Amino acid sequence: MRRTLLGMIVLWCLAPLAPALMGQDVLYYKFDAQGGNKVINYARSSVKGPNEGTLMGNASVAQRWAKGLYNGALYGGETSRWKTRQNYVDTGWDGVFTGSFTVAWFMKLRGQQAGINDLSYAFSGVGPFRCFTNGIALKGLMVRGWGGKDLWLTADVQSLAAKRWVHVALVVNDKAKVAVWYLDGKAQAPIKITKTPKVSKGKHAFRVGFHETLATPFQYDVDEFRFSRKATPALEMAGWARGTQAADGPYGKACGGSLGPLYPGQIPWTRTGKYGVRASFTRAGPVVFLLGSSRTSLLGFPNLLPFDLGPVFSGLKGCPLQSSMEFVLATSVGKSGVVDFPLPIPGNSKYTRMTLYVQCLLLNAGKQESTNGWAISIR
Repeated sequence: MRRTLLGMIVLWCLAPLAPALMGQDVLYYKFDAQGGNKVINYARSSVKGPNEGTLMGNASVAQRWAKGLYNGALYGGETSRWKTRQNYVDTGWDGVFTGSFTVAWFMKLRGQQAGINDLSYAFSGVGPFRCFTNGIALKGLMVRGWGGKDLWLTADVQSLAAKRWVHVALVVNDKAKVAVWYLDGKAQAPIKITKTPKVSKGKHAFRVGFHETLATPFQYDVDEFRFSRKATPALEMAGWARGTQAADGPYGKACGGSLGPLYPGQIPWTRTGKYGVRASFTRAGPVVFLLGSSRTSLLGFPNLLPFDLGPVFSGLKGCPLQSSMEFVLATSVGKSGVVDFPLPIPGNSKYTRMTLYVQCLLLNAGKQESTNGWAISIR
């Protein structure tokens, strides 16, 4: 009991340090936009993948997003007598890495699980490196093509995921030469390895929820998908399994301006309060700050964003509006081109799991500019 309490206290204290712990994250998809065909990558790292992944497949817009463990989730693929629906994320990342790695996600069965002989892939580089259920993996999960022997989670994940959201993760520690699967944050029996993980580029970019056309779609909704080039510690993994994490990051297109954190290293967490964004432009002029609750809906109409600002501001032709702008603030920026916007996070639990979207416009008469979007996922 005392050890459990101590572990909870340590985890609580470490939470503000999450960005430092995520130093080797490549992908972190929270699937919180719940619209459009782009997925924000919240990874904080010099080795991170593209800022956004793209939803692919033959699913309609309504069949791309599911209700997640907290907000949205990736809608699982389905196979029926009449049609096979594919829905997956093309990450745009080449999937190449060497050394320790961690991959983790929540999963929940959608519809009916495919037959045991129909391989269903959680992720793939359309090459050797891949993870699947069914076949030789039976009702568990198996990772192949990482550079060594197959890594098998023998637990019946299918039965668990048919009832509820299940968190699964694999940590491969090159230094310790051991691989460990985690199920709902609990370590399974360690697997000894002898080789250093090494993955080369596949036929296509790394994909979440899909392998290739001939394979059965991954018939599970997916939430909080992460890939890190590190061996994640057990304590941090326990935090992942408990749910969504505070995160922020850029998305969308910038036209001359840029938007980023005001306090580098700080996260939007209700227990710290201190937070903000910094907009940078190439010149002085009036600035409009836009804050909204959606990156896809505008004035109550779904899927209107991103919207070309050209018809409104001629100097921003081809530059998109990327926030639903429920809150608008007008200010100005001096010759430095830099303007700060403090956004203290209230210490109230009702703000947890809320996602906000920010964008800034420079409406200079000589030349107009716009920033990228900035997503703020509060915990």
